[in-house]
Amino acid sequence: MKSSIRFKYNIYMATLLLLPMFILGLGFLSVFRETLLERFQDEQTSMFNSIKQVSIESQIGHIEGILKSYRNDPRMKDLFKGSSAESIQNEWSKIVKILSLQIDIFCADPSYRYISSTNLNSSSFTEPERAYWYGVGVDSDEILWTDPYLSNTNSKLIISGVSRIEGMDKQIIGVDFELNNILTSFKNESYGMESKLLAMTPDGNIINFNRKPSEPVEYSSLYNWVEIADSPNSRKLIELNGKNYYAFSVYIESISMHLISLFPQSIMLDKIRPFIINVIIIISISTLFMLAGSYVMSENIIKNIKSMNTYMAEVSEGNYELKTCVKGNDEFKTLNDYLNVMVDVLSGNILMLDDMNRKQEHLIEVRTTLLHIISHSASTPVTVLINNSMELMAEDSEKEEYKQMFLASDNLKSLLDNTMIYLKLEEGIKERNLQLLDLNDITNLVCINYESRLKGKALELSVTLDELFIHGHYFLIKTVIENLIDNAVKYSFPGGALEIGGSYHDDQLEWWIRDAGPGFSEQDKKELFSRFKRLSARPTGGESSTGLGLYLVKNIMLAFGGDIILEPDIEGKGACFKLIFPLFSDAVLS
Repeated sequence: MKSSIRFKYNIYMATLLLLPMFILGLGFLSVFRETLLERFQDEQTSMFNSIKQVSIESQIGHIEGILKSYRNDPRMKDLFKGSSAESIQNEWSKIVKILSLQIDIFCADPSYRYISSTNLNSSSFTEPERAYWYGVGVDSDEILWTDPYLSNTNSKLIISGVSRIEGMDKQIIGVDFELNNILTSFKNESYGMESKLLAMTPDGNIINFNRKPSEPVEYSSLYNWVEIADSPNSRKLIELNGKNYYAFSVYIESISMHLISLFPQSIMLDKIRPFIINVIIIISISTLFMLAGSYVMSENIIKNIKSMNTYMAEVSEGNYELKTCVKGNDEFKTLNDYLNVMVDVLSGNILMLDDMNRKQEHLIEVRTTLLHIISHSASTPVTVLINNSMELMAEDSEKEEYKQMFLASDNLKSLLDNTMIYLKLEEGIKERNLQLLDLNDITNLVCINYESRLKGKALELSVTLDELFIHGHYFLIKTVIENLIDNAVKYSFPGGALEIGGSYHDDQLEWWIRDAGPGFSEQDKKELFSRFKRLSARPTGGESSTGLGLYLVKNIMLAFGGDIILEPDIEGKGACFKLIFPLFSDAVLS
């Protein structure tokens, strides 16, 4: 099914316009998305640095200052002996209030006595975390920090800084530092309640600050958080509880903890959505303008093409009137000018050819008439000449002049007969007077006519034919047989043997003749049935050849629906031609 130029043009233009626009939009969207992600990542990194530097490290510095000050304070040696405990507790409470720190200052001794800034009464410490920090600092003269841990009393994330009091055996001073309030405040400043701030403790536990009631308590099993912690300063898209989050992580060395920030992918999509809408609007408007422009352009192009098609259709029908059928002064105008030149030259050539054809038809008619006159007029004298030469040869068969006279007259008769057949083929065989012919009778009759020539070259002829009948034109079939036998006699070496045979084969009749000549070269085989072609093989007895015989045989056989073929060479034997006749052919000769 043909498609119109308009359809193809619209498809091409739509593809050429929409595809680049689509690719460009995707490129812009990808760049914008990547820019947003980088901005989010920078913000998260800044938040982590603030947590690390401003809140945690600075407060750790304050706490270490308190620990250094009190571990060298002489009052600490008598803290659990005298009445200085109450004054020390009041002092610690004031320090906590002044510094506004979420801390608890405490002191403990080997007897498990314990006093803190929030506990004005001395008590023993049996909670696991107290035992934990006591075990960390009891044997060290340096300030040490515990790993973050969850308090059993209030579920707060705590780290403890501890140091042994100078001059005292296994009596320590320490500070509990709560991280929850610090980290939660930063989380609230980031991306609202939808974002999440997690902490991963050294033992792999995950702490979710400001957990909602609908969220799971245990976060550690929801994802392989170590994978994120092992790739700091990078982002990763993860799925939690059916929602997608971008995850960032940072490691804070001073508290031996990873902070992981999660913000929903929906936040980014909300920010990208207006951009996508704007891009779609811009692309749509641009595409509409381009399509409108291309439509106007396509209309002009198609109109010019249609006008030129109409013009060429008129030329093909014989109207050679020159036209300017396009508008504008572009390539179509140039093409129109070239077409006008072509049509002008074409019309002149056609007029010249018509004149030449008329002259040629006249010359052909004159030539054909002359050939007919010559052929018919010369037929009788040539027949007389052949008969007289045969009578003279009968009187003296050894006389060379009589032989030459007979060969010349016989060659002339063959030439005249072939000329008549050639003219008949050129004019076209119009009649349909097909007859049932006995191919044996025709073959035997022609062989009888060639007896004298066979004897002259001492050639032996053997004929082996079945009873063969065909439908054909007697004169034309006889001409085919005569030409093949004539060629076999001419091209056979003296003293050789000729063979003629024929039989029915499947649905066709085959008649063949093999000579005793040299055969044909490969070049001869290519030009074997061409008109007026002289082949490399020459008659062996000085006979003449017009180069027309095989051409006539080929065309006569084709006219009857048959064919002639040259059989493959057999070593030591001459050429073999085979005639193939369709059985009872109803071929129309035309």
